Amino acid sequence: MALGFFLATAVVAVAVVSSAPVGIGDGAGVRLEHKQRNLQQDGPASSMFQPDEHGLSVGAHKDQSFAAPEQVHIALARSDSPEEYAVTVAWVTWPNTQSRVAWGSSVDNLGNIADGTSTTYSARHPGRADYTSGFLHSATLQGLEPSSTYFYSCGDDTLEMSSVRSFDTPPKVGPEQPITLGVLGDLGQTDDSAASLAAIDGDNSIDLVLHAGDLSYADCDQPRWDSFMRMLDPVASRLPWMVAAGNHEIETNGAYPGAKPFLAYESRFRMPAVGAPTDLGRGCGAGGGLDGDGYLCGEGWGADEADAAAIEEAERLSSPVGTRGGEGVAAGNTVGAAVRQAARGVRMAFDATGEGSEDEQPPVSCCPSEWSGTYDYGNSFYSFDVGPVHVVALNPYTATGENSVQYSWLQKDLESADRALTPWLVVMMHCPWYNSNLAHQGERQAETAMRAMEPLLHQHKAAVVITGHVHAYERSHPVVDFELAEDGPIHLVVGGAGNREGHAADFYPKPEWSAFRDGTVYGSGRLSIRSSSLALWEWTASTRDTAGLHDVAWVSNPFSPYTPGEEDGDASPLKATGRRSDNGGDSAVSASHERDNHDQEGEDVSRTREKAGLRIHALPERRTRRVARG
Repeated sequence: MALGFFLATAVVAVAVVSSAPVGIGDGAGVRLEHKQRNLQQDGPASSMFQPDEHGLSVGAHKDQSFAAPEQVHIALARSDSPEEYAVTVAWVTWPNTQSRVAWGSSVDNLGNIADGTSTTYSARHPGRADYTSGFLHSATLQGLEPSSTYFYSCGDDTLEMSSVRSFDTPPKVGPEQPITLGVLGDLGQTDDSAASLAAIDGDNSIDLVLHAGDLSYADCDQPRWDSFMRMLDPVASRLPWMVAAGNHEIETNGAYPGAKPFLAYESRFRMPAVGAPTDLGRGCGAGGGLDGDGYLCGEGWGADEADAAAIEEAERLSSPVGTRGGEGVAAGNTVGAAVRQAARGVRMAFDATGEGSEDEQPPVSCCPSEWSGTYDYGNSFYSFDVGPVHVVALNPYTATGENSVQYSWLQKDLESADRALTPWLVVMMHCPWYNSNLAHQGERQAETAMRAMEPLLHQHKAAVVITGHVHAYERSHPVVDFELAEDGPIHLVVGGAGNREGHAADFYPKPEWSAFRDGTVYGSGRLSIRSSSLALWEWTASTRDTAGLHDVAWVSNPFSPYTPGEEDGDASPLKATGRRSDNGGDSAVSASHERDNHDQEGEDVSRTREKAGLRIHALPERRTRRVARG
């Protein structure tokens, strides 16, 4: 097959290699050895880990001043100038102190001052201890030059300031600005989580991180948010950490009327919000009525009648993976054991192998995979421009239908995005639309969002959709409506960063749209955008015995497709890898090694990544179908 034709379909895959694990020793409770780019780490914000009662690695307090800032992290903010960046610095103190950041372009000159605000929250859940957070501070730094290094210290200059930290701003907004995005989902606080975090931390090319939901796995145990943020601090205090809402951020319980959904998530992070959060208190057990998509808002899934109805409805609408669902459902999902478990109220209680017990899991309604409620604006959904990319973060755990606030916002956001400056459209959300794993099939959250929003993303030529939720890795071919489509986005499921619920190792027979999948290792990804037309996607496993590059794919931007010719110049993907294909021509690159419990149909995996570049080989011809806009 000609290289030009295949790149028009947007994805090319490359061979894989294993290497030594990054920064992790053996056994539980290891110390995570970060490459410290910041000058000094404060006590509880340091990279010190100890196992908790579940054997998980969580941040350990050290002796320090009570007023010392901890849990420091940064995020891109809305800038006052389109030519500059803004960054929000967030941190925690336990007494009520001043919210101030001193910053500048050198460690010896922190003459700029940004004052901010602080808040606290309290949470109470049946079976959990009452909790009140420390003071959650944030302040925004404006007027930051692109591609520049800044130094900062946060805290109260009358009591105690943090050690001096640093961060690099991304390249300026523009179509030909190379940029690299770190990508992961479903992180948690295990030693495997730490290994994935170390891989991100050790990669000097990454400009910012996209975290596709399911962050701390606190699951209503609020002190675990503190341990998670301490674990994150050494990395997230120098790399903008952009998050999306997952079901483990819901943290509500219908039996307790005062439990507000997403409370910790909204309180602890400061994304570039388009407005103040609304309807944060609405959810199951909080007023009833209908949510924004017209579904009954109540405890719903807890009653036996609802269980039976849900199972019956799910089975009625089910169809084989990779085909259209019935009754107008834009699905293609087969109901399996995971769906039946979910319908009985055992949300996220089992991995795909069925291991574990209900007694070992958090309360059923603390982190439901399907949830009726409303949470708009704030950290719920937002967008920002960085380099050549317009990034959109969506939330499937609020209303997503065509009459919803989120859909209306998304429509306006995509229409107003300056694609001449940001030709790449990258979307992040938690629930996958394309998932051939047994886990999380047939969930209403994904089906409702997909039915409404996929045509909109296709119309505006989205290039990459990043999701989590399923604790495995999967990459699709360019796809729209479950058909291969030259101008469709690729979908990435990156929900295997290391959380405590284990692997989702079982898959259905491989559908045509699925390019690569692996449910046996943990890891993270990197999206390196090389030009307005071409990007390189890499997924790296961080599990000790299998650490190394596992999947690589070139991505052609459907908004500005890569069109190779006889004289390609430096942008040629074959030249970028440093090697030609084995047959000496511009052939496509083959699929990588696939660990698949149901089929072993991967091509030759003997090629390795060498210092000179990636060795490549030919891909069998695949059928594609151009899908009209609309």
